[in-house]
Amino acid sequence: MAQLRASRAALLGLFAATAVAVGVTAIPATAAEGIVLGADRADAVTDSYIVVVKDSAAPRSASARTASTLTAKYGGTVTTAWQNSVNGFAARMSPAQARKLAADPAVAYVEQDAQVKMTEDQLNPPSWGLDRVDQRNLPLDNKYSFGTRASNVTAYVIDTGVRVSHTTFEGRATWGTNTVDTNNTDCNGHGTHVAGTVGGKEYGIAKGVKIVGVKVLNCQGSGTTSGVISGIDWVSANAVKPAVANMSLGGGASTTLDTAVRNSIAKGITYSLASANDNKDGCNYSPARVAEGITVNASDNKDARATFSNWGTCTDIFAPGVGIMSAWMTDDTSTKSISGTSMAAPHVAGAAAVWLANKPGDTPAQVQAGLIAAATPSKVTNPGTGSPNRLLYIDPGTQTTPVELPSPGDQTGTVGVGTSVKLSATGGTGPYTWTASGLPAGITLGSSTANAVVAEGTPTTAGAASVSVTVKDSAGTSATATFKWTIEGAGGDLTLPNPGDQTGTVGTDTGLKLVVSGGTAPYTWSATGLPAGIALEPGTTDVALIGGVPTAGGSHSVTVTVQDSAGATGSTTFTWTIEGGGGGDLTLPNPGDQTGDVGIETGVKLVVSGGTAPYTWSATGLPAGVSAQPSDSDVVVISGTPTAAGANEVTVTVKDSKGATGSVKFTWTIEGGGGGDPTITNPGDQTGKVGVDVALQLEVSGGSAPYTWSAGALPTGLSISNDGLISGKPSAAGTFQTSVTVTDSAGKAAKIGFAWTITGGTCTPGQKLTNPGFESGATGWSSSVNVIGQHASAGKPSHGGTYSAWLGGWGRVSNEYVSQTVAVPTGCANYKLSFWLRIDTAEYENVAYDKLTVTAGGTTLGTFSNIDKGGYRQVTYDLAQFAGKSVSLRFASNEDSNLQTSFVVDDVTLDVS
Repeated sequence: MAQLRASRAALLGLFAATAVAVGVTAIPATAAEGIVLGADRADAVTDSYIVVVKDSAAPRSASARTASTLTAKYGGTVTTAWQNSVNGFAARMSPAQARKLAADPAVAYVEQDAQVKMTEDQLNPPSWGLDRVDQRNLPLDNKYSFGTRASNVTAYVIDTGVRVSHTTFEGRATWGTNTVDTNNTDCNGHGTHVAGTVGGKEYGIAKGVKIVGVKVLNCQGSGTTSGVISGIDWVSANAVKPAVANMSLGGGASTTLDTAVRNSIAKGITYSLASANDNKDGCNYSPARVAEGITVNASDNKDARATFSNWGTCTDIFAPGVGIMSAWMTDDTSTKSISGTSMAAPHVAGAAAVWLANKPGDTPAQVQAGLIAAATPSKVTNPGTGSPNRLLYIDPGTQTTPVELPSPGDQTGTVGVGTSVKLSATGGTGPYTWTASGLPAGITLGSSTANAVVAEGTPTTAGAASVSVTVKDSAGTSATATFKWTIEGAGGDLTLPNPGDQTGTVGTDTGLKLVVSGGTAPYTWSATGLPAGIALEPGTTDVALIGGVPTAGGSHSVTVTVQDSAGATGSTTFTWTIEGGGGGDLTLPNPGDQTGDVGIETGVKLVVSGGTAPYTWSATGLPAGVSAQPSDSDVVVISGTPTAAGANEVTVTVKDSKGATGSVKFTWTIEGGGGGDPTITNPGDQTGKVGVDVALQLEVSGGSAPYTWSAGALPTGLSISNDGLISGKPSAAGTFQTSVTVTDSAGKAAKIGFAWTITGGTCTPGQKLTNPGFESGATGWSSSVNVIGQHASAGKPSHGGTYSAWLGGWGRVSNEYVSQTVAVPTGCANYKLSFWLRIDTAEYENVAYDKLTVTAGGTTLGTFSNIDKGGYRQVTYDLAQFAGKSVSLRFASNEDSNLQTSFVVDDVTLDVS
């Protein structure tokens, strides 16, 4: 904990030292302005900007908090924050706000967000690319030779998504993330085609590679720079290595997009980049111009540069890109032939996967150098000015098959009895290294450098173990087999006695207990065929409880099954017969005619006999103000306070679960009130005491309901309700000449008067908290480290003075508090707790992720969250319930694992009077 607080102190110091840069202060109209990169580009996204922060100004781990601080200072709304591929964030703001933000010393640069799209494609004849990359010269030999399926490599397709259910992927394709919309499918086809060339069964270079779809482009094949960066950031954080990534997309030059790709490559991920299809210099396109990636131009089946392909010194290699056949998104078997550098790049991504299958420890630079060195030189005609004349080549003779380890299947054994299993690896290059985890107690993995190993021993403990065995060959490739190894205990076979046939009645609680013997705990219970309304209670002991209230009659064949921890099972079957309640026809007695008065509560209860529960009740013609209460039992209550006089013809109907019905009719007459003039019963003179609760109920007779009450000259702090109740807590001493008036529905009124004497209490008025504004630091308060302080330089100004209490703001899991214990006096009329609260957050969803809870003596007064964000607002609570007690006033924050929320509390007072 001490280390955590020291970390926060260091972060605050850093923010304060870097400009005053990141502090939140008023920005004058003449504030300095910087340059926004790409502000004049034709494909700019209006009011959307990418902000890159200097690593020296704020750590990447605090990117969400930095984003919140900077937008609080200059304006704008954060849309996302990055900490893996880029130290920065994306935000919506005006051009003027963006220019001022660009001049902040903590900011490396601000770039206008822009549209990004896949390269354009065209229909073409069937594919030939696989046939070309495994031979040096033309003509094609009508085969593709490969020495490895690259099953130990993962390929990330940053595109329009991938149809992961397509048969060409053989179940190897999964969904990664979606940064462009909420449609987690490939609704364009481009990404599925690219993925098929990387690793499809029929059209793929690396036929065993694991495919992960990263959707950054929408159904029209377009997206934004910020959305693509978010996809790259996800890959950087989640890539399973060895890994390759393919980007068959791009747009104009973008410094931030280039930086994101470059940083992702630095994390060990090899990138294949399409040079684009504009027949122009690729050095003017992003991310094609990133030197650390492998930038790919397209060639045709005659080894000529495709007429559409970009070219130039920023490109690295040519690969087939005209008339490439691959998978499509229409259904799980569809294909399509299209052209583009988008089709050339995945050939290289697949080749990189093949390379890494044999050399999984190689860096992206080594993969790039290896593929360039292996390429066939001087084959491409008209390569374009500055283009390296190198054509992709994969030598099948130099490839080996990665090691694979089939699962031996689930195993069983018994405590005290020796057992073993043999695992055999295929492929790879010896010698081999074997490791295992999760083996049952008493079983160990043997020592072996061959392609087979034995796990054996005598089990000492019953239970089901999840076992993983891993083999690694001398080339660094590895494979893992997982299986379940169940060891049965010495408890013998399970025995579950039959309880015999059971009976019950609809609507009557019933139950049954079963006890198993033998076996090894814990146990798992299940039941089928139970009567409606009866259920098996959850449990893992040797006892099962079954019970409930049956809701339907009938005979049921019930089977109860129990399984112990060793996998042994036992079951029993019996008949459970439920009688249908009273049975027979429904009988609903008539309650007779009913009467009532306007304004006076009335009611009637009806009980049905016979039939089968549950029942459905309905009523028509009821007096205004009277209704039937919801019920599914054999009883219904009809009640309410009539609001209008008259004779009402009422019909009540009941229907049972079998469809049988019954009904009754009767007259319900409502008289128009008590008649005559209203009269109030005078309660006589009253007395009371300051700060002591009062409750005086006045009674009216005569007149016609409903009534309206009013009062004059009540003691301070008292009020009268619509039903004639005077209540409250007197706050001032004195004698008050109180008058009360009641008016009935006909407009007739009655009035009474009486004296009400209030004597003074023992209250000593004033403010009761120590150091209410925190201006004396932590004096009088207990708190987490660094919560109380001067936080204005970090963008958290106080409400009054210079000190405040800042809770939260970490952007990760944290819990902080500030509290003070105070004695609340007795005899006072008013007990007001007041404080000022400011909430700012980087959360952008309307979900309460981060919370501040305010309590007094363990009672929750209120809860606030990131949804309540805003500037200082005053919050007050009545603490009268704590009079005469010593209570702890506590403010406690709780943050989740991502995106900060700051709760700043100031000027906390407890005023009594």
